[in-house]
Amino acid sequence: NEIKKARLRIDPKEFLERYDVPGIGELSRTVGSHLAELMKKAEDHDLVDWHFKICMDEAECLSNLQLRTVNTLVRLCEWPVSYVVSFVGQPRDVTTTLFPKLSQQKADCNIQYLDDLGRNEFKKLCEGVATVRIRSAVNNDSLIFDSSKVLGDLDLNGLVESMVNRSESDTAVQLKGLAENFRSNWAENRIGSANLPYIEAYLADKLELKVPDDSTENKQRRKQESAEFRKKIVAAYLSICNDLKVKKIPYASANMVLGISDNCIRDFISQMDYIFRETGLSVSEFGKLLEGQGKDPISSEIQSNAIHQASEEKDRSIPDSPVLTPIQVGKLVRGLGELTGILQRGGVNTKHLQSSERGVFIKYESVSGSATDSITQMIQDAADAGFLKMKTENDGIIAFRIHCSLSPVYGLSYRGAYYPVPLKDEDLERFLTCEGKDKILQVARSIAQRFEKPQAEQEKQRLLFPDELE
Repeated sequence: NEIKKARLRIDPKEFLERYDVPGIGELSRTVGSHLAELMKKAEDHDLVDWHFKICMDEAECLSNLQLRTVNTLVRLCEWPVSYVVSFVGQPRDVTTTLFPKLSQQKADCNIQYLDDLGRNEFKKLCEGVATVRIRSAVNNDSLIFDSSKVLGDLDLNGLVESMVNRSESDTAVQLKGLAENFRSNWAENRIGSANLPYIEAYLADKLELKVPDDSTENKQRRKQESAEFRKKIVAAYLSICNDLKVKKIPYASANMVLGISDNCIRDFISQMDYIFRETGLSVSEFGKLLEGQGKDPISSEIQSNAIHQASEEKDRSIPDSPVLTPIQVGKLVRGLGELTGILQRGGVNTKHLQSSERGVFIKYESVSGSATDSITQMIQDAADAGFLKMKTENDGIIAFRIHCSLSPVYGLSYRGAYYPVPLKDEDLERFLTCEGKDKILQVARSIAQRFEKPQAEQEKQRLLFPDELE
């Protein structure tokens, strides 16, 4: 009878007047305690202390009253019940409860900011989640998901060599000749699976870098893992793809998949799902790959196809996403994506190699209520939905970039962006007034021209490893 009333949307006040409503969290505490005892008896031993986690997703959608209710639940919870609450971005309030003199303290909750996870911590999280899922799917608790075993290690020279071997263009021939001439200056065990050091040769040629003499026996000996040099490797890879006129830049390896996930476990799972389906393997066959029965990691071609599909699907999802102004946000994201691609892949000079992986956009916040204030809201909205990534927001300045999960769509670095690019409000407004992708690309190119002026020539010849010589 009461279910019928609920379906007929009878006023909830009638229900509340008829029945005693327990205090906040009382029902879960009572049921949890009894259920834990029953489960313990079912196990017929005292070794297992059953406990229950109540998980709530998309908590950023809670109203202020609902958020205070959740805070109250967490503050009053007792063993064996606890709560896991997931937010996009930081929660607005983690202290206020429904009781004036009762607040939530640090001792009551453990806040984990996944955006701040280091590379190794995020990898551990992804592999842990994937391990749990695959174990459940194949009913084998001994399986361990190892991203390097399944996807392989980063091998940019190997990816370049595959593109060069498939191309008959003059650019490919020149790049191969460049690498052959440079090979004597480079240790073969440092170039991955490729036969030639394409990327190293490309950088040395484009930036007119001098390779330190290997014959020296002091501190002038080059260190091939130079931090300064590593910063330019991905930029060189993107630039080579641009020179070869590759329509879809190849993305493959554990490093790339984890990087494109951009500290978002949901994006990692989505990519792995696309990769799994692209392999055509059954769940049990995929499980054997984790057991080490597969000879090699999943091929780079399969990975790249799947990664592009996942990225394109996310890009297409903007109109149906929960952002307030999906059409405007879609134009803004596309404009920033095209602009980032132009800045990172290169143009008429080598500035994209000197200041590699540009695309952290800097915008000064507008006066509240102004016309451009809505753009700031769009940026935040797009970041909350996972299409942009906020870097900083303080002192009237916001910094943001394209989310790495969209890198394959626009041909960007899988690591994101590092170098800042100041934007004017009118730049962003121009994107919002565009009709069609071609017009957005045209506007992006015109904005990029401001940042393409060549830097003054250095007085001294630059070294391949400038930070390693005294």
